[in-house]
Amino acid sequence: MIRITTPSRLHFGLLAPRTEQGRVSGGAGLMIQEPAFRITMRPHSEWQVRGKGAERAEKILQRLLVHPLARHHGLSPQAFELEQNVHEHLGLGSGTQLSLAMARLLWASVSRAEPRLIDLVQWTGRGLRSAIGAYGFEGGGLVVEAGKVQGSAHLSPLVSHVAFPANWRVLLCLPTAASDWAEEKERRAFERLPRLDPSPTPRLCQLLLQGIIPAVMESDFDAFADALDEYNRRAGEWYRETQGGDFASPSIAQAIGWLHDAGVRGAIQSSWGPTAAGFAASEEGAQEVKTKLESKMAQLGYVLMLTRAANHGALLESC
Repeated sequence: MIRITTPSRLHFGLLAPRTEQGRVSGGAGLMIQEPAFRITMRPHSEWQVRGKGAERAEKILQRLLVHPLARHHGLSPQAFELEQNVHEHLGLGSGTQLSLAMARLLWASVSRAEPRLIDLVQWTGRGLRSAIGAYGFEGGGLVVEAGKVQGSAHLSPLVSHVAFPANWRVLLCLPTAASDWAEEKERRAFERLPRLDPSPTPRLCQLLLQGIIPAVMESDFDAFADALDEYNRRAGEWYRETQGGDFASPSIAQAIGWLHDAGVRGAIQSSWGPTAAGFAASEEGAQEVKTKLESKMAQLGYVLMLTRAANHGALLESC
């Protein structure tokens, strides 16, 4: 039996969702230890998927099995058990992590060699717009990617991969109700975006190159938090017309406002939401804010979870 455990992904925002020229997408994100997928696989008489989120995983498995790569390897039937699940449409990149995790398990059933990331990406069809989750699956940490040349089928180039300070903490605001930002709705929203003026992109690049990345490398929490606050807010400006403001909903905007009021630095919306998150320089500071805001956030439909960065990618083990 083989087990894989994956981190989740926070997405800080895209550098250029849609422009007339140059690279599109690009951006930064962080892999976090929880929530996480934990999936086991063992040989079986027939293909089987059970456990939390099995229906979603079953659909992914069917797509993987009809791919030429699967037919080339002549895969034998396996039984998958989802021991731990990350709910979809939270803005935590769960679709990418689940798809890559199942592909990695299948690969391990026929080869001891490590697969190339590009092979897993092409097999799953993930990482086509943003490659942060794909690079994070491989190596964890803070990931910055450059974006893709328009029309390119290649994975966006990795610009920076940095280990995150072990003592810093992440306070997640997780919604108790399902989001309506399904993949198809998100895809249509991107298609409706106008060809945007790329003028905000230089400032976003500056915030990454001269703010977020060096601050993480030097464990300078204040510089990191200030740069991230501005980066996430400016990245949200691309979608004002689509989402009605800098954040995807009034509840996310209110949650981020409450985090700021409680002294949290670096409060963000992850991806298109509905998850919000804030950072703290220590476990004690994060726990203090969690205690202060728990009942208040519940009124907005959020539960709070403390986690930390995952400075590693998906972990594969025999058991």
